[in-house]
Amino acid sequence: MAALAKLVSNLSGVNIEVETLKELASFSALGLIISLVCALTYGLDLSSGLF
Repeated sequence: MAALAKLVSNLSGVNIEVETLKELASFSALGLIISLVCALTYGLDLSSGLF
């Protein structure tokens, strides 16, 4: 995680701390899990009416 934070900091020029990166990853994972649970609960309608 520290190496990833250092890489992002070097590439973007913005000082990113490891804790900030951990929080961002946690919220992103939580959003993904909620989205997957909703998709599995209500199902995905990929019929022609969707498009």
